[in-house]
Amino acid sequence: MNDELLFLDGDARKDVLAKVIEVAKDIPRLAGPAAWVEYWRNALRHGKQKFGTYTAFGSALEAQGCERETQTVRLWVVGTIIGPKDPMDVRRVGEVLADAPLRDHYRTVYGGIEQFRNAHAQLMQRVGALALRVGPVASAGTIRADEVIDERSGLTASDFQGCVEIVRVHTIGEVRDVQTLATGRLRDASE
Repeated sequence: MNDELLFLDGDARKDVLAKVIEVAKDIPRLAGPAAWVEYWRNALRHGKQKFGTYTAFGSALEAQGCERETQTVRLWVVGTIIGPKDPMDVRRVGEVLADAPLRDHYRTVYGGIEQFRNAHAQLMQRVGALALRVGPVASAGTIRADEVIDERSGLTASDFQGCVEIVRVHTIGEVRDVQTLATGRLRDASE
């Protein structure tokens, strides 16, 4: 035994990624898309303030023809989802907020969101790979916590240390009942 399992924490990796995205405006090919995404996010925050609740904001969008659920609108506002899959939803947000750039240039804004979404996916892969390489080494104390791993973003070894958890396997035994919360699924009657 004494094998080790490495778990990559998706939420911690997102925190690291947020740090990387902060510097996206300094990357020439992402400068325009990052500016539009920032404009979009500011407009969404304004929308939430204007309408007071996600439900009211979602209802106003629905009145314009938006088919997204309130939960999706909330995820746009908090930044979990970068932007809509339908460019018309950008226009709809512009309509309900009387925001001329969103309303009149929605295709350009949507193009920026799409470019940023694609770059985001690539960055997530890169951050994930770095976390797998640097996280265990940082957790073991092999490198200094303040060692800079990525110059452009300023990410340090300690940023990646929280992304991974290393668990040592001491024994392997018979599987017992595990709470649904831990597995994410209900046990089938045949199991």
